[in-house]
Amino acid sequence: MTGEMKEVILKMIRKRGFDIVRLRNAFHEQKQIVGKENPTIFDVGANEGQTAQKYLKLFKQPRIYSFEPTRETFERLDSNFKNRVHAINKALGSKIGNKMLFMRNKSVYNSFLMPMDVDDAEEIGEDMAVIDTVDNFCSKNNIKQIDVLKIDVEGYELEVLKGAARMLSKGRIKVIYSECYLNPSYEGAITFFDIYRFIQRYGFVLYNIYNLVYNTKTKQIRFCDAIFVKRK
Repeated sequence: MTGEMKEVILKMIRKRGFDIVRLRNAFHEQKQIVGKENPTIFDVGANEGQTAQKYLKLFKQPRIYSFEPTRETFERLDSNFKNRVHAINKALGSKIGNKMLFMRNKSVYNSFLMPMDVDDAEEIGEDMAVIDTVDNFCSKNNIKQIDVLKIDVEGYELEVLKGAARMLSKGRIKVIYSECYLNPSYEGAITFFDIYRFIQRYGFVLYNIYNLVYNTKTKQIRFCDAIFVKRK
């Protein structure tokens, strides 16, 4: 198709009130927003380090704190990176303590909430997890700024954010990159709208959404990833 033909088609589409938007990459956009090569990143719900690996490739000298509460999964995380990230065998939540974690045969679906409808994953047991908070961890480790707070904790995202209230109120978190449920798969799970209402109190707005995932049974949108930034 020639460039001229493309322009004709675009004009026709725009006359009808639509436009074509290229798919955007959540990680490239985080890098643009952060604007430096040595960011401090909290990888909450690290699993085996899939997201940490992306950040290591994206930035030259990132300082990554990867939080994973499940012992066996944490051991794989720690082994995979061998001191390239700070691996912490804890969950993050709204208060310090211990909480039962529901385990599944696919560890990416482990959650503090009882599962309702998770495709291709079976429940295999429970495990007691240690919980810290963002605010307490930052205070204990003299962390003054979080450039990216990445959260992927299967419906428990709001509890993580509540535990970051002090850092949020002081403007010490620059970017929030979170999984957000639209049709939850866990009992009592919060949705995108709950997260948005909470962080709006601290001056955050939605930057963009990415990676829409659909329920294979109902064909409804199950969840997406979203970037939130401080309102300018």
